Amino acid sequence: MQHKWSNEILLATILMIALCLVGCSHPYTPRGNDRELGQAMGGPPDSHGTAPLEPGAVDTGSPGVPPATAPAHLVGPSYPKKGSLSAMLDVTARGSHVVYVIDRSGSMAPYWPAVRDQLIRSIGDLYPDQDFSVVLMDKDQPKVGPVRGALVSGLKKNQGRAATFILQTEPVGTTSPRKALEYAFALLAKADDKPGKVVYFLTDTTILDNTLVDLVKQQAGVCVVTYMVGTGSPETRTTLQEMAKVSNATFKEIPQPRGQ
Repeated sequence: MQHKWSNEILLATILMIALCLVGCSHPYTPRGNDRELGQAMGGPPDSHGTAPLEPGAVDTGSPGVPPATAPAHLVGPSYPKKGSLSAMLDVTARGSHVVYVIDRSGSMAPYWPAVRDQLIRSIGDLYPDQDFSVVLMDKDQPKVGPVRGALVSGLKKNQGRAATFILQTEPVGTTSPRKALEYAFALLAKADDKPGKVVYFLTDTTILDNTLVDLVKQQAGVCVVTYMVGTGSPETRTTLQEMAKVSNATFKEIPQPRGQ
């Protein structure tokens, strides 16, 4: 009996080490219209040849991932009710608790329609047993939805409320990335004991406080996937790369839209 338990403990230890080495996020091959943002921002055409959807149309080639303009009752996964994967802009991450920290300053205007649609699409892909929140950067306190101060389950009704919240938001003013990130970590600190915590952090700022790296380091077990939108700056790129690196996550650059 003791020998059997020793083998099981050894196997569990090996699996935990393997998960740490692999990381909590990685690039993925997007399905169907998940590539729309790359096209809108100057990326290569969709190799699957999927045409952009008309408003309100349902993407039958991507089950459970309706377009952002679909009615709220259509938002939600059609596959199994349990899971811990999420995806945003060609990066997947494993976690039961997901917070989207998104820059909505005035400089985001050229990118906002595409970012907004991909954000709603990502939320619509969450499983009901996951929970999430959307934290939009603002000058002072962040704008939070669909419920302030709490994570909400990935049920269709909450996905619909989140979609409405996002669609009613326009990029304006300046932002405080640090306050938004601190708010996200405070939400995750109150999460239940289901495994995995993920933050998707997206900004186009050219000035990013490098102390954010230390803030991320203090969050044990939180995977912070970072995105730099547009040209940014070398300093911003370095900070975002380090934020992802110290949390064993992924950094991704989003190109500038055509004609900008």
